[in-house]
Amino acid sequence: MKKNKTMFSDVCFDEITKIKSVLLCFLFATLYVGSLYVKSQRLPRDHPKTIKERFMRVALSSTAACAIVYLFSSNPLPKSQVGSLFEWIGIRKDGFVIAILCPTILIAILFLGPLVMFLIDHGIKSLRCYSITDIMIWRNYIVAPLSEELVFRGCMMPILVPAFGQFTSILLAPWFFGLAHLHHAAEMYMSGFHTLSSIVLSTLFQAFYTTVFGILSSFIFLRTGHLTSAVVSHAFCNIMGFPDFENALQHKQNILICCCFVAGLVLFIALLFPLTEPELFQNRLYTR
Repeated sequence: MKKNKTMFSDVCFDEITKIKSVLLCFLFATLYVGSLYVKSQRLPRDHPKTIKERFMRVALSSTAACAIVYLFSSNPLPKSQVGSLFEWIGIRKDGFVIAILCPTILIAILFLGPLVMFLIDHGIKSLRCYSITDIMIWRNYIVAPLSEELVFRGCMMPILVPAFGQFTSILLAPWFFGLAHLHHAAEMYMSGFHTLSSIVLSTLFQAFYTTVFGILSSFIFLRTGHLTSAVVSHAFCNIMGFPDFENALQHKQNILICCCFVAGLVLFIALLFPLTEPELFQNRLYTR
C-alpha cells in the first residue's frame, strides 16, 4: 500500500518533468512579484504603509509557494534523494551555527575592499546611525532576504535539481530571480523622476547583478543544504551593495584599497569550496 506523505515524512521530486519544473518556478516568481502590487494604496514603495502591506503579502505568497512545493512532492522512489519538505527547503537545525558563520566569513572576504574603504571613510562608530526599529532596515536586510531566498532558493531548488541536476539548476534559478527584479523598472517609470534611457540602463544592470548574485546564492544553498546560509549571504550583500570601484580608484588610499579588493577576490575563490563543504553542514540531501 502506498503510504500517505506528510511534511515531516521523506518525499522526493523525481516525478516532476523539466517543463513542469520551469513552469512552477515561473509561477513562484509571478506569485512573489505579483503580491507586491495587489491592492496597492499607490503610495511610494518606501512609505511605511506600503512596506508593512508588502510584508504581509510576501508572507502569504511565500507560504503559498511552500504549499505548492509540497503538493508536487511524491513518495520516495528507488534510488531517489529523499528528505522531509523542510529539509528540501533548507529548514533544519543540524549545522545551523556553522551555516551562519561560514557564509558570513566568505562574503566578508569577498567584500574585503569595500569593508576596508568604509572603515577608513566612516569608522566603526558610524554603524550607530542604523536603528533596529527602522522599518526599511527590516525590509532590506531581514524580510526581503528571508522571503526571496525561501521562494527563489528553498522552493525552486527542490523541483529544479531532480529534473536538471545541480549545475544547470545553479545557472537556471537565478534567471527567475533576476527577472523578478524587473518590477523596479515599472516603479521608476511611474515615479516620473527618471528618463527612459536611465530606466533601461538601471534595469539591465540590476538584472545582471541580481542574476550573478543568484548564482552564488544558489551555489551556497546547494552546498550547505541550509536556507540560513543563503539568507545570511543575501542580507550581507544587501548591506554592502555593489562595490564602488570608481571611488576605490580615486580614494586617497587607493593602493591599499585596491590591494584589498584583489586580495578579497583571490581569497574568496580559494575558500569558496572549503567553507561550503557539505560535510561541515551535515548536508546529506543535496550531495549529488
